[in-house]
Amino acid sequence: MYIMVKSMAGAETAGAKTGGMVDGEGSITMPRVAKNPPTDFGHRLRRLRKERGFTQTELGAAIGSSHRMIVYYEVQGGNPPADVLLKLAKALGVSPDVLLGQEFVKKSKQSDAPHNLRLMRKLRLVEKLPEKERKQVLALIEALVENQQLKKESRA
Repeated sequence: MYIMVKSMAGAETAGAKTGGMVDGEGSITMPRVAKNPPTDFGHRLRRLRKERGFTQTELGAAIGSSHRMIVYYEVQGGNPPADVLLKLAKALGVSPDVLLGQEFVKKSKQSDAPHNLRLMRKLRLVEKLPEKERKQVLALIEALVENQQLKKESRA
């Protein structure tokens, strides 16, 4: 988005100094600046959340909060209160120092793609279901995999 500013004299120099664009009528078009740009904490939280395969809703639920609070911390907020910071660190499997930028995360050598981690978390939840529901989930997975294999074979 851009904001239009009208100026009579010196519009071209004002535009050149501020990085805005000046049209033929002397209007300066300036880029809109975000009210609260994301903090370093917000960037780290988002990166770690995605690396661990969490959605904002899932991470909110994991810490006993809402996805709106996760959005707030990622996009607008500063550092969360100490109790929330500890819950976030525990859910993400890092120390609070990592979230605060005092310590770096060591990369895992395993294939921990976010979609794999999310799938593994969901499968752990499936393990806790009653036997009848577990069998239904497994039957669905087997049917999907078989269907995918048949599609590949028919293309070949």
